[in-house]
Amino acid sequence: MTRFSIIIPHRGSETLLNRCVASIPKRDDVETIVIIDEEGRGAGWARNKGLAQATGNYVIFADSDDFFHPCFNELLDKLKDETADVMYFNADSIVLESGEPSWRANHLNRIMHSTDTAWRERHLRYYFTEPWCKAIRLSLIKEHCIQFSETRILNDIYFSTQVGIFAKEIKAYTEKCYCIRNHAGSTAKLSSDDRKLDATRETARANMLLRQYGVNHHHSRMLRPMVSAIIHGRLSLARQCWKEMRDMGYSNMRLTYYAIRYPYDVTKLIARKTQSGEWNKK
Repeated sequence: MTRFSIIIPHRGSETLLNRCVASIPKRDDVETIVIIDEEGRGAGWARNKGLAQATGNYVIFADSDDFFHPCFNELLDKLKDETADVMYFNADSIVLESGEPSWRANHLNRIMHSTDTAWRERHLRYYFTEPWCKAIRLSLIKEHCIQFSETRILNDIYFSTQVGIFAKEIKAYTEKCYCIRNHAGSTAKLSSDDRKLDATRETARANMLLRQYGVNHHHSRMLRPMVSAIIHGRLSLARQCWKEMRDMGYSNMRLTYYAIRYPYDVTKLIARKTQSGEWNKK
């Protein structure tokens, strides 16, 4: 019986993809699904296509330029008899070009190592919005018709927010069994007006969903594209970002409130990332 379906969207280096696939343990209870995105439809589209093909009890997502550490096999042994809706595990990160340690997994490490279990669960559910390092019950996804957004960026934040809201039981494992490769060519680092509007819209959607379910959590990065546009004198783009947030259900008054408190949120973010080393932009 297939217990785990590992879904990998791919568009890029065959060498990195081969390394990723080779790092997956050869087990009877694991199936590997690679979705080739030849037309550049995006990782959200590829992940949705992978979900439609998955037959496992749980799905695990990996990016094709990342890989699993050998301890992943032992982790799967622990997970195979679990019944939680979502099982989270830890990661580390390296710079693709040099192999040196990178900052990309620091936010997850900070959550995993917290001794406050309630805080840790809350942040895993609502703050950690990347798709990797999670074994998600496939029946949960199908029951709530959860899909990835097919956008150019942040296709995962609404998906992960829904998973966090609807999961009845979650568990966390601190083992660092996944490695994120940080490199300049990552699609997450590309910038365009369309991508900034996508980021605004998707973060606003996630925030409004959290409000709908009474979760007191707000992603302040929703304001980041608009603030950046204002700083660079691009007022037309800033107005478009504001409109995207209004279209998602925000009132002018609430947006004004968040805009006023944004410098405070950024100050807190800088302090946290400085302490964790995330500003070491390797």
